[in-house]
Amino acid sequence: SRVQLKVENGTRWLTVPVRRNVKQAIKDVRIDQSKDWKSSHLGILHHAYRNAQFIDLAMSLVESIYIYDGDSLSEFCIFGIEKIADFLGLNSKFIRSSSYSFETSSSQKLLDIVRVEQGDSYITGHGAKNYLDHELFESYGVNVEYIDYILRDYPQLHGEFTPYVSIVDLIANIGEQASDYINFKTINWREFVNESI
Repeated sequence: SRVQLKVENGTRWLTVPVRRNVKQAIKDVRIDQSKDWKSSHLGILHHAYRNAQFIDLAMSLVESIYIYDGDSLSEFCIFGIEKIADFLGLNSKFIRSSSYSFETSSSQKLLDIVRVEQGDSYITGHGAKNYLDHELFESYGVNVEYIDYILRDYPQLHGEFTPYVSIVDLIANIGEQASDYINFKTINWREFVNESI
């Protein structure tokens, strides 16, 4: 429900207000539409990137995402991810895990999805190290790879380079060349786990 921006005095979180209880599935979380969060976000973004070379391009992309009119947080996020992927020229097929009718959960459900889609690899972020059953995937001939984050500097406003901020920062500063900075490298799970110890 939030992303980080680089601003004049450091970083700032941009948060979509939600109505959620602890036991809700992510797909059931609803956006709190009682707040005018979209206008607030657009103002914050415009202020943060007003001196960026490609502010108009970045703001146009954000505005195309903010036309989403529902109250589902997951649908809003999916809508935004698809718009950004399209902007970056990433030829991707998106499928919601909730569209599968598996009775399994956790690692088994992820493996079931990979297998039904006839995949031979599962690529994941670093947080999965704490819960993913790597050997289970391997026992079915599915290779587990972790994203190998390479922080490639790019010209950025407000001082020294700050990684881990929203893709909006990259687009506002680099424009249509943003996809040149996207990292596609992965590392085998055994190597990743050994490096993390």
